[in-house]
Amino acid sequence: MSWQPGAERSVLQFFRMNLVLVIPLFVLSLKLLIRYASREDVREILRTIPSLPLDLTLIAISLMLTAFARITPAYFEKFDSQQDAYSWAAFVLFGLFVSGVVLNRLICWSRTSGQKLYAASKQLREKRLQPAYDPKSPSIEIAGRMLWALVYCLVLALLVGLEMLISMGTLAYVLHLIR
Repeated sequence: MSWQPGAERSVLQFFRMNLVLVIPLFVLSLKLLIRYASREDVREILRTIPSLPLDLTLIAISLMLTAFARITPAYFEKFDSQQDAYSWAAFVLFGLFVSGVVLNRLICWSRTSGQKLYAASKQLREKRLQPAYDPKSPSIEIAGRMLWALVYCLVLALLVGLEMLISMGTLAYVLHLIR
């Protein structure tokens, strides 16, 4: 397939229309590429992924600061007076700070939940390797560990989903304000 003339405009327009998706994917890709290029261990690289929602909130704060500094004039056009624009920018910055604090707490909880999930799966693996293990009639101990692993997995999925919802929501709102 060859590159069509004028196709770059449609690609750029697609990127502009979907900045809420493009920015997180670009930040994540760049973060992973930098860590990989600096020859870090793969496990260490994967440990930094859960901090992506906080990174997105920091990006939203920096975009809001550019609006506050009048670098993006479209922001001020949405308000009747400069005082209203500055007041709302201060309020949004405070809200972004609070969402960053909440995200940091959620990231800590998801990290703890992930560690518990890892420990439960490791215990299950060890139990299955024992010679007395019978897959046809697992003990109540193995069923309990499987249940806890499932609970930790569900909690982790809910926390990560909530983190992404908060961070993408704040980023989308700031992009809406400064466009």
